[in-house]
Amino acid sequence: MSQELSAYDSVVSEKDGDNSSSREAQAAVVVFREPFEDKVCFEGETVSLECIIEGGMKPWPCKWYKGDKIVSSDNIRDESKDQTYKLTILNATNEDEGVYTLMIRNEKKDVQLKVIERQEGCVHLRNYQLELATIALRGENTIICAESGAGKTIVSYHVIERHLLNNPRGKVVFISRTNILQEQQYERACDTFSTPHFQGTINIWKAEDDDSDDFKMEIQKANLIFSTPKSLCNHLMDATAVHVSIRTFTLIILDECHHAYGKSVYNELMSYYRMAKYGEEMDCLPQIVGLTSSPGINKVKDLTSAKGHLKQIMANLDVSKLSIVKRYKEELLRYTSIAAKVILVYKIRQHEPVKHILLQAMAYVESKMNSRIDVFAEIREIGRKIEGENDIQAIIEIIESEYQRLEEDSGFIICVMTRAAAKAVAERLPGYLRCTNLTGLHKSVEEGGTVGKNKGRDSIVGTSTDFETENKNIQQQYLMAQAIEEISKLNIVSDIAIAEKSIFETEEIERMAAKNKKRKGLFSVHCKYCGVVITDGNLMRHVNKKWYIVCDKEVLTRVDRITIPTKKQKEFDGFRMLEKAYGSECGHNWDSIFMYKESEFIALAQDYVKIFDRQAGKFIDCRKWSNLVFKIKHMSDDDLQNYKK
Repeated sequence: MSQELSAYDSVVSEKDGDNSSSREAQAAVVVFREPFEDKVCFEGETVSLECIIEGGMKPWPCKWYKGDKIVSSDNIRDESKDQTYKLTILNATNEDEGVYTLMIRNEKKDVQLKVIERQEGCVHLRNYQLELATIALRGENTIICAESGAGKTIVSYHVIERHLLNNPRGKVVFISRTNILQEQQYERACDTFSTPHFQGTINIWKAEDDDSDDFKMEIQKANLIFSTPKSLCNHLMDATAVHVSIRTFTLIILDECHHAYGKSVYNELMSYYRMAKYGEEMDCLPQIVGLTSSPGINKVKDLTSAKGHLKQIMANLDVSKLSIVKRYKEELLRYTSIAAKVILVYKIRQHEPVKHILLQAMAYVESKMNSRIDVFAEIREIGRKIEGENDIQAIIEIIESEYQRLEEDSGFIICVMTRAAAKAVAERLPGYLRCTNLTGLHKSVEEGGTVGKNKGRDSIVGTSTDFETENKNIQQQYLMAQAIEEISKLNIVSDIAIAEKSIFETEEIERMAAKNKKRKGLFSVHCKYCGVVITDGNLMRHVNKKWYIVCDKEVLTRVDRITIPTKKQKEFDGFRMLEKAYGSECGHNWDSIFMYKESEFIALAQDYVKIFDRQAGKFIDCRKWSNLVFKIKHMSDDDLQNYKK
């Protein structure tokens, strides 16, 4: 390297000798204003080595070395400009690792690049699980729909792993509805992502840590965070002490995402996403992946209402594509089960032999309980941690006192309200008491092997009312399964976009109303017969208060056209009727397509549509466009020019 550098010095000196004296004076000394910083990157990542110098009106000649050789490679670019000297390495490999040297005149600076090898995947999927992951792996928003036992969580872990390997600086948050589920998912993830690559990058976001001074730092260090939706919402609010932006995350996984409906906390979380998308117009939004075995039922009565409910969930999550199993259905059925309804009615018997057995068991337990202790304590819980130290301590003292008196002849039962409290109290009591916890209400019994394997059966035990409820649920789930199958075949990107924008605008009205600020009411236009969204109210325009048209080309892609015979193509006021327009999805008449000023528009007749008042949250009666309580703008020249673009 010394010979090459010396030769280069002489070349620079000769070249500089030809320059003017003023340039020589300015360029006498190389001063590094912002020196190099050593860099670390992952394989396949693009990285830049950069420094800034002072002095000179123009950049000095320079050369880059790696070891003792001049840098020369197809994946390396010298992007130096003015006083900034920058070497960019594309798709870095292990061969690019090492010490790089920048030579400027007689000065040189070294910088080290370390390239970390990408680890082999921790998660291995079956074929149907890979099919479920396909859309998410492309970076698109989706809902992964599969039966219980299909392994949706492990599919999401595969998506998380690929996401973080492809985006080493990515940040994923996994949302679970409850603290217990949150801890279970966290523990499972720690067991799954066991390679050194993920060590120290997984964190759990507990409610009791929210006010910690180190909270934000801990979140910044983690790549995978487990949280409940409410805890995350608490930090997305601007007024919170420790604020976190939705842009902090690159991927959000929503377990049991069918709860993203109405005023649920899941939908509250998504409202921050919508504010970032439409209010702040962020380009870089986190990817949304939902997991569900069934997208809820919401009292659906028929297939149309089931599809409407499903599309509402999809709009709330900004999802236009569902991930379902089509190609590998047979493999899926080997690991899951499909409910088969078999009703067995038993007559009420006069003599109940089980009753006698239960009474004997109760008498036996009572005989073993030599002492009866009633301790009433209100125990407040957060997850599995119990607050109310005095109450717990009182229980321990009483039980220990009785145990010392009766020793092995003693027995105690402590009744609590929840499973979490039962487990936490059992863990808190002294070990020599040999405590355990019994929880759960068993409404089903497995027979002949595990359900989904070995042809096992799941027998539901309950009253006639339970069976009626279960029967209704099965019927509604069947309708939702049909809805998923049909909607997965449709292109509803524009429908979801319109619906999501409508949701945001409704939320904006509510937010403004909460601040006691008035805002003009907003509305949307729907098919009169099925309620499908046709367009947003702010896209409606009128021409001479006679023609009410949609100033949005996308609506033309959502209709089926029936050509009107040439003899019947009427023309008046500059409008020429071309075709009848029917909704592609619903098949209902939406009126006609016209040619106006060399552009096609769809005109909506009031006879075929209905208006939804978002502020009032209901459909309103309006038989004529002219009687509409909302203002529709006149079609301006600017509107026409923008439409033609």
